[in-house]
Amino acid sequence: MDWKTFIAQIINTLAWPVVVVFIILQLKDKLTELIPRLKRIKYKETEIEFMIEKLTTQEMKIIQYKSENIKRYQATLDALVNISFRSALIEAYRLLEVSTSKAILKAFPQQDSITLRKPLQLEILLKYKIITDEEYTQFTDLRAIRNFAVHKEDFNVKKEALLAYINTSLSILDKLETYSSS
Repeated sequence: MDWKTFIAQIINTLAWPVVVVFIILQLKDKLTELIPRLKRIKYKETEIEFMIEKLTTQEMKIIQYKSENIKRYQATLDALVNISFRSALIEAYRLLEVSTSKAILKAFPQQDSITLRKPLQLEILLKYKIITDEEYTQFTDLRAIRNFAVHKEDFNVKKEALLAYINTSLSILDKLETYSSS
């Protein structure tokens, strides 16, 4: 065995352990969340399987909201879910937009909410700590999903995903409604 073959064998032998260590180092923060969900590992032909936790429809509806309006909105959205998933999603986002304008008017009564574009309104709500960073991120994600639903002809979504969308919308909406009415 010459030295080139020897080095090639060492590299071949160490490649997988180095890749595994690199992945572990990159994902060390996420591993604590993933390890309890680990369902199966297979070594040759590498196969890893994780469990996915799904909330049932009833578990998703347990959230208690402060505002009475939110309870009415939830009933309306629940009825829309049974008619059209796309309509329910779009209506949930529309309610958020209206509530955002109300919160802006509450924070800045002299401001005409119509002159502010919706993304700018969100920036103001974040800047003045009316919403948190997480809620801002959720709101922008909701907007992206709404845009997808509006513009895609073949929009399909599972009921669980739609209910999660609605619950996220309602939780932000509840905070904005509570702020606007205080």
